[in-house]
Amino acid sequence: MSFLLTPEKLQKQREQQRRAQERAAAKQKAKLACPEYRIKQLEKQRERQERQRAKASEKARMRPPVAKPLVAKKPLRSKGMAGKSRNKTEMSLHDRMAALGCICCINKGLIEPHTGSPVSIHHIHGRTSPEAHLYVLPLCQWHHDTPMGLDNQLNEKYQFVFPLHAKGADGGKVRWEEVNGSQISLLIEVHKLINATPKEIPSELQNLTTG
Repeated sequence: MSFLLTPEKLQKQREQQRRAQERAAAKQKAKLACPEYRIKQLEKQRERQERQRAKASEKARMRPPVAKPLVAKKPLRSKGMAGKSRNKTEMSLHDRMAALGCICCINKGLIEPHTGSPVSIHHIHGRTSPEAHLYVLPLCQWHHDTPMGLDNQLNEKYQFVFPLHAKGADGGKVRWEEVNGSQISLLIEVHKLINATPKEIPSELQNLTTG
């Protein structure tokens, strides 16, 4: 019994493979055109990088210390908070974000933009990562790091307001992003509200903000 394909069947098989490849390519193209998908991919990439850094740090910690020759130590100068100092572009960006107000309060209808409500500049990826001072959000103290507290009469009315930086049982990133949206999507929204310039937008988000 022969299992050789006839020219017609072989052509049909090739045509089916070609159509399957075209469908897969079209599906991937549609995914890449979706801002939500691209944001999720960026966040996954960031998480992988964080895991790799944590793994490398743990590996370095477990490595036995190497004896070094003693040298005279120079007195250390305090630099305040960890991380690179802000440049003029970053300071201007932070000032305009502060003038905008807390993005979470704006989205919840608690305040109007540019009404002078005080904010903190929250660093999404910390202060030492690449472009750290561009990955920032304007947040009020309640959405940033201060719980309203059980004694606060507003706490019951505003149960959806709690800090990103958990304080005990109050707040935390996972629940915070479920209520307010991902920090990257909020950053893109802030960019649009303040008409951020290309220099003020992280390189990974250029197409998402301006596209």
